[in-house]
Amino acid sequence: MNFKDAMLSYLSEKGKTVNWLAKKLDVSVQTIYAKKKPSINFIRQFCDLMNCYIVSDGYTYNIIDK
Repeated sequence: MNFKDAMLSYLSEKGKTVNWLAKKLDVSVQTIYAKKKPSINFIRQFCDLMNCYIVSDGYTYNIIDK
């Protein structure tokens, strides 16, 4: 699955919303929804905040707990 779908699924599993994530990362909701291929900086921020790892082959993304 692409990053955006993986991220939304992971947030849902953790009981968090996109609005919550946008506030925590100080970005707009539109910016988050546009993240099909995220920047390294965004991945680091997301992983630090959610305490997770992202495993990817460059096309598909899996998000797992640390």
